[in-house]
Amino acid sequence: MTLVTPGDFKIDMISIPSVSLKRKAAQSGSQFAVFELTVEATSNSTKLRWNVHRRYTDFTELHNKLTRSGINDIPDLPGKRMVGNYSPSFLEERRAQLDDYLKGACDSHRAVSNIGFMNFIGAVQFIDQVKEEGDNMTSFPYTFRSGRYSPHSSKSVVEETSCHAGCTIS
Repeated sequence: MTLVTPGDFKIDMISIPSVSLKRKAAQSGSQFAVFELTVEATSNSTKLRWNVHRRYTDFTELHNKLTRSGINDIPDLPGKRMVGNYSPSFLEERRAQLDDYLKGACDSHRAVSNIGFMNFIGAVQFIDQVKEEGDNMTSFPYTFRSGRYSPHSSKSVVEETSCHAGCTIS
């Protein structure tokens, strides 16, 4: 699958290979799932590969942005579940559903050309950085990849925790 996006930037592959559980540093009892996206792309004949970390709420925000932009040729987002959403079987099922959702969204030229989508996969930072620096950056700092970048703080927002069987800690 090669998807043409703004400029000569092309998405060659996108997938969600893993999900992990994280714990908020300030609230030791509060945990959440983080999905790792792997993106492979080509820009100016340079092959790129990076990982982006997103929560389910990030997918919800993306879906809402795309539909508000009039992009309706994307799949429905898997529904939210309130109880049992940290069980290994549910996390694996959710990972597979979000992987299918993302691949289905990639079938929409309008979706992959949308700035919200490009930001979601971490490509906006790459495109802006190449334009500013004029070089071929092939990886991203974690703060950009994670979507948790804040110019006002260098503190980590989350701490890693152990994960149920079937999950990986990144």
